[in-house]
Formats: sequence, C-alpha cells, structure tokens
Amino acid sequence: MAAREAGPAAACLCDCSRDLLIDALRLRWSGEGDRSALRLRQAFAYFVLAHDMRRVHRRTKQLADHMPEDQLTDLINWQGLAAAGGATWFPGWVAPFLHNLFCCGAEPPVLSLFWYTTDLPARRFVVFLQEVLIHKRWPELADTSGMGIYGRLILAAPEPEAFADALVEFCNDRVAQAFGYEAFGGTKRRRQSSLMNVHDRFTWEQAFPVELLALKHAYESTSGMTLSLNAPHPLVQTKLMTLPFPRLDPLYEDEITGEVEGFAALMYGSEWGRRTSTEPRYL
Repeated sequence: MAAREAGPAAACLCDCSRDLLIDALRLRWSGEGDRSALRLRQAFAYFVLAHDMRRVHRRTKQLADHMPEDQLTDLINWQGLAAAGGATWFPGWVAPFLHNLFCCGAEPPVLSLFWYTTDLPARRFVVFLQEVLIHKRWPELADTSGMGIYGRLILAAPEPEAFADALVEFCNDRVAQAFGYEAFGGTKRRRQSSLMNVHDRFTWEQAFPVELLALKHAYESTSGMTLSLNAPHPLVQTKLMTLPFPRLDPLYEDEITGEVEGFAALMYGSEWGRRTSTEPRYL
C-alpha cells in the first residue's frame, strides 16, 4: 500500500512546492521580499517532505538508480536556494542521492537526467559539486575537463579578481545559451527542439543562476574561503540575487506538513524518518 499511495502523494506535494516557489520568485523579482519569504519557506518545507517520501518510496520499491526521478532539477535548484537561505545541511544531504543518479553508469545517459542528458558540461559540473560536498573538500587541482565555461569558474575560485572576470564571462555565455545561441555574440539560434543546454528551456532558471549559489556554498563550506558573486553583470544584479534570502531553517510547519508527516508514518512505519540518508555508490 505504501508503494501505491505515497509515491503520488510525494508528487502532489512536490507540485505544490513548485507552484509556491514560482510565486515566491515572482514576488522577489518585484522587490516584495517579505511576501516572497513566506512562500519560499513553505516551498522548501514541502519539498523536503516530498523528497524524503520519494527516497523511502524508491527504497521500498527497490528502484534502481537509473530509474527516472522527476525531482532531479528541483533537487539541483534547491541545493543553491537552501544554502542561500541558511539551510546548509540540505546540499550535503541530497548530494549522495544526486551523485548516484548521475553516475550509475547507464548508457546511453538515462532519461532521468532530463536536459542534463545532452548538456555534458552542465552534467559534469553538477557531478563535481556533489563530489565536493560528499568528500567535504575542495580539490587543490580540480579536473575540469569537459566542463567548458563551468570549469573556468572552478579554476578561478581561489583568486577573487580572476573569478570576477570568469563570472562575467560565464553570465554572458549563460544568457546566450538561455536564448538559444551557442555563444555570446552568436547570430544563429538553435532549433527550439534541440535541448542542447539546460538553460534553454523557458523556465525561471533562465533569469536566476541558482547554480552559482550552489557553487558558492560548495566552495566556502569546504575551503574555508569566501566566494563573492558580485560582478558587473545584470544577471547577478537582479533582485533575485541581491535581496537577502529568508531563513529556511528550521523548516516551516503548518497543517499540511503535519498531515503529511502523519500519512508518511502510517504508510511507511519504521521505514519513515525525516532526512533519511543515502549512501554514495559510485565514488
């Protein structure tokens, strides 16, 4: 019964989280920080519950790592957002789960990777961040082969001036990719059906580089150094990036979270537990 019932319940809760997040970002873009904060806290709390239920669902159903995971992009986005909101436990908590999905060795790359199936630099960048978070160490000499523009950010991280320059270059490239161009200054757009870049998919991520928030957290939490995302580029100067982030920890609680907790405990019994852990299997 748990396998039949809790999977759809987690999906419904995740959908609610997505709707709340979009509303929160709309308000944040408009400068309505206080109204945005409540919705962001709700969205995060709902997603944490939804993801924990998905973990238990996958474990009780004995789903292999290469099976599709429809929370994939949500997990990657929330790594950056949660860290910015002070929930610094979240990126490391989900890192082994994400690493298993990306590195299970399925060939060709599995459909569960969605846009990351064809965007190799973004895929390698995500895997790099998960490994940094799992090992809790920033590598002295990072292997950035195949990462493209992401690799330049990683290599420049220890040098503030070099990183600021790399950040502007990254933002230029990111804007171009989001609008379907292969490079900044390009004149010919890709076909809309090509799905060659994770940023070219008509979603809020086009205007909000949350992956930079994840990079900042991974670097600062493992190196002991600071990483400034302040650079002379419009992409990092919008209210999405510059307004203070609300505290996301402790998790928001309401009637819905209470009912979901009770439902999950009923469905899963001893299998249920908040923030259940995942072991990395492909390091």
